[in-house]
Amino acid sequence: MLQLKDVESGYDESMVLRDVSIKVKQNQVICILGRNGVGKSTLIKTIMGVLKVQGGTIAFEDKELTKASATIRSKAGIGYVPQGREIFTTLTVYENLLLGFESNPNKNKEIINKVYKYFPVLQEMKNRNGGDLSGGQQQQLAIGRALIAEPKLLLLDEPAEGIQPNIVEDIQNVILDLKNETKTSMVLVEQDLGFAKAVGDYFYVIDRGTVVFEGSELIDEKVEKHLSI
Repeated sequence: MLQLKDVESGYDESMVLRDVSIKVKQNQVICILGRNGVGKSTLIKTIMGVLKVQGGTIAFEDKELTKASATIRSKAGIGYVPQGREIFTTLTVYENLLLGFESNPNKNKEIINKVYKYFPVLQEMKNRNGGDLSGGQQQQLAIGRALIAEPKLLLLDEPAEGIQPNIVEDIQNVILDLKNETKTSMVLVEQDLGFAKAVGDYFYVIDRGTVVFEGSELIDEKVEKHLSI
């Protein structure tokens, strides 16, 4: 479904990713692991088109997307939940969710009920402003907004970061439900090893902007030195 080949990317003159190659199959959850500052978020932003590819190629469903804008990628079926959530604090929960339809050609309003099923608190608070929600609730809203677009591929940048344990568990269950009930593929950046192991099908470990390990199982003695502080 998604293939990155020898991708290089970064900020201005600073190259962060070097020769990164990753594959994502349909209905597969890929977890990207590594310490802070090694390039995980840069990778997600590059897949989404927020950052430009400076070398290599990106293909989605066998279509070249290397130079495509984030808008084109979104309309092609790639959803994105950024680190920090980036919801609209002065819009209501319901209005934030409606923004997800900008990338959904079907405009099927029934998808909102599915999101409410995943995150009941969003229905309870649909008339409240996004800024009135707790951090965990805002994260649920950010994921819900992305799901409104019914993405084929969902990118999640550290969804468990700074979130209370009960909401982390809720998010974990939603990811598992999506994997079991839909054909949605996911790329998940995460530092919580337990969370990653619970939802992931395949793992990539990044260190200093390059892939240093990949596999369907995390072998502790091979990856520990790249994850510990």
